[in-house]
Amino acid sequence: KQQIIESPLFHMDPIMTSNFDGWPAIFNDLPKPSIFMLADLWEGGFHGYHPDYIPPDAAYGTVQELSTAIDAAHDNNQLIMPFTLPSWWHEDSDTVTNQLGGLTTDDISMIDAAGTADYASWTLGAQVDWGYFVSPYNSFVKTRVDNVLNELVNDFDMDLIYEDVVGARRCYYDFNP
Repeated sequence: KQQIIESPLFHMDPIMTSNFDGWPAIFNDLPKPSIFMLADLWEGGFHGYHPDYIPPDAAYGTVQELSTAIDAAHDNNQLIMPFTLPSWWHEDSDTVTNQLGGLTTDDISMIDAAGTADYASWTLGAQVDWGYFVSPYNSFVKTRVDNVLNELVNDFDMDLIYEDVVGARRCYYDFNP
């Protein structure tokens, strides 16, 4: 715990090289331990195709190269923390387009009092993406978020998880049954 408290946080994307092979040099040059937040490595960039983080954008490298880069961070006493957005899922994510089975986006979304799914934009600068704020009570959503977190922690040995937006939006009742 003390290691986390005393570690500086670096947003990896602005300082990183063009691919995972350049990471070890970065890890060597910065204070140890440091926390490296990964937020732009996914298909779709920072906005990403949440909740799908693996595989990374091919421009940075392969799944194996990402794993090797994370191992290099750990070898240098560094901590890795991916940026995740468990409450908002991009409309073009693999999860939304291919993994819902017989479910619809209305089935997994937060539903307002008028019965409308919470379909909203996610804007950063000039980039505008659209997706769904998902219901934390839906069993598919809970299972998918659990699987994503398990993949990041267990398969890729991520040290911390940054969950953006959770609790940061206005609160309202979710009428999704």
